Amino acid sequence: MAEQCKEQMFKDWHFHQCSRKAVKDGYCKQHHPDSVKARADAAQAKWDARWAKVDKKKRIAAADAGLFDAVDALFFAQIAKGMITLETETHPDESLNPIWQAYLKRIEEADNA
Repeated sequence: MAEQCKEQMFKDWHFHQCSRKAVKDGYCKQHHPDSVKARADAAQAKWDARWAKVDKKKRIAAADAGLFDAVDALFFAQIAKGMITLETETHPDESLNPIWQAYLKRIEEADNA
């Protein structure tokens, strides 16, 4: 008679021996430690990839919030000093024009919300 897998499984409130035929080291293909580890590693890699996407989105959102907070502080300081007004379409420093346009768009979205 062929040797049975030596894995003990919990079912129906008690342990039962696996009914499959042992193929390697006294385990069936499903319960062999190498197979169990390979499945666990694959599942972990899948979750790590999923969480990496979530973490990346959170980091981007946090960076965006931090950027706009910094821009708020910068532009409010410049407005207070009379360097710029909200009516201007361009910023006196040409390199800040993309940020200025994004800032004006953010103010407009906040007003429309």
